[in-house]
Amino acid sequence: MKNALTVVVLGSIVAASFIAFGIATVWFYGLGAFVLIPALLAYGVGRAYKGPGHDRLWVRIVVTQAALALTAVVLFATGFEGAICLVMTWPIAAPAAVVGAVAAHRRREAPTPKLKDYLTAGAAVPLFLVAEPLIPYPAPVEPVRTEVVVDAPIETVWEHVVSFEPLPAPTEFLFRTGVAYPMRAEIDGEGVGAVRRCVFSTGEFVEPVTAWERPTLLAFDVAESPIPMKEWSPYEEIHPAHLEGYFRSVRGQFELEELPDGGTRLTGTTWRVVEIYPAAYWELWADWIVHRIHLRVLRHIRDLAEGG
Repeated sequence: MKNALTVVVLGSIVAASFIAFGIATVWFYGLGAFVLIPALLAYGVGRAYKGPGHDRLWVRIVVTQAALALTAVVLFATGFEGAICLVMTWPIAAPAAVVGAVAAHRRREAPTPKLKDYLTAGAAVPLFLVAEPLIPYPAPVEPVRTEVVVDAPIETVWEHVVSFEPLPAPTEFLFRTGVAYPMRAEIDGEGVGAVRRCVFSTGEFVEPVTAWERPTLLAFDVAESPIPMKEWSPYEEIHPAHLEGYFRSVRGQFELEELPDGGTRLTGTTWRVVEIYPAAYWELWADWIVHRIHLRVLRHIRDLAEGG
């Protein structure tokens, strides 16, 4: 047990230090932080572990997952990251650690690496973390669409799209975790050039209107936006780098379609950019959250229009 505790603690401190170094120096979240470091952590801890059951793969996986969990605890306890980001990271970091554990298990009969071997491998990690931002990862602008059907005339729905009364406090667990949620919308002026302001729990979106086709289309750019969430942390406030520009809404629109029965199909669309990698994974989270935000607004508009 002494060997297990030692390798887990040392491995976790080293891994947390590498992650902190990479993000603090280059402000970049990518494969290095989410895949490479967890895999190397598991491989190093797995090779060093000589405690009970070390000849069994599942034991090595458990030990290395414990090291990964302790790494998250270190980042959380030092205020470097919040709980929500760490939870969202786990589904990609944990499998990477399993790969590292399996690789270490296959090398269990090989001589135990010496300190210089660990130092040599460790020296390559900061180099990758610094070099990774130079890789031309794509960051396309992609639309996220959500629609509801409103049992009200299109003109009535339009009035509540342009600006709407304050929403009730959220009941969804997602928004109770600190993810920003819409509270109300206001507009200054009318027509193209008017400025719509959508107030969220973390600040205000400033949205210059680019299309005003009453009562079927309201489109706008996003000139200013607040941080996307407030992280859970033991400290009063932390500000991880991922809150600054890694997820961005660049424009949005509401489309209204009159239905044959006199109702209205209301579609909300947000065009967003995600610059955290691997993008295919983080886009799943981003799009799901945007859908939840859309539904909160669209259902509120529906309730107002149907009630009025």
